[in-house]
Amino acid sequence: MTVPVQGQHLIADVVARAELDANQIEAFMSGVVKHIGLTVIHYWHQDFPNGGAFGPGISAFYILSESHFVVHTAPERQRVNLDLFSCRPFVIEPVRRAMQEAWDVRHWTRWDIIAR
Repeated sequence: MTVPVQGQHLIADVVARAELDANQIEAFMSGVVKHIGLTVIHYWHQDFPNGGAFGPGISAFYILSESHFVVHTAPERQRVNLDLFSCRPFVIEPVRRAMQEAWDVRHWTRWDIIAR
């Protein structure tokens, strides 16, 4: 039995300048969800000034009516990680363009699109 694709899961890891503050990260995320037509239920971010195993940075979360959108930054390591899941398909390319513009991406270490 073939199960139809119900949604998409995008996982992206990049080497980038990753120097955006929490307000800039929220603006990036807001632009993405508006462009691809998702609905924000709640936003939250956490600064990690002293880091940990991942290093100093910011984690930002959108709870979406369609699922979730998460961004983690590690400026000292020049890393940005993105996880975007929606229970319905969405256009992927605008996310890639927005990441490139926001973080001046130098290298894409992971770009996985998973049909769910």
